[in-house]
Amino acid sequence: MTPIRTRAVALLCLSTWLSWPLPVSAAPAGLTDIPGETPACATAMDRIGCLSRRADRAEARMRAALARARAAIGRSATVEAAGTRSAALEALQRTQLAWQTYVRARCEGEVPVAFTGGTGRNHAVLTCLRVHGERRAAELADLADMD
Repeated sequence: MTPIRTRAVALLCLSTWLSWPLPVSAAPAGLTDIPGETPACATAMDRIGCLSRRADRAEARMRAALARARAAIGRSATVEAAGTRSAALEALQRTQLAWQTYVRARCEGEVPVAFTGGTGRNHAVLTCLRVHGERRAAELADLADMD
């Protein structure tokens, strides 16, 4: 293919891709609801307070699951037999710090950009924090169940 023809094909592909419709919803994928939770805040008089309390509860569950995961590593016969208890605890600590950095960047940095100037900004940030907290609590609960 000649260079001119190659550029023409590339421009055609790019223009086709750019013409695809954008999603209708501005809500970030997967961060809109945990069934049974957000509808309760939809009717609450103080929606932001309701969402904030739910985000706080998710963080508390995540912290409790983290403590259980640390305890599980501390008592695991498998980890003890491998002689890797301190390495496993350090890995968990590094993973948790990386997760916290990601969530802060995602929920307090990236998500608000999608809602700049909109009334859904605080709702989106609190929902993001709650959903990620619930997901992390579930991951840590799985780890805590190991033996």
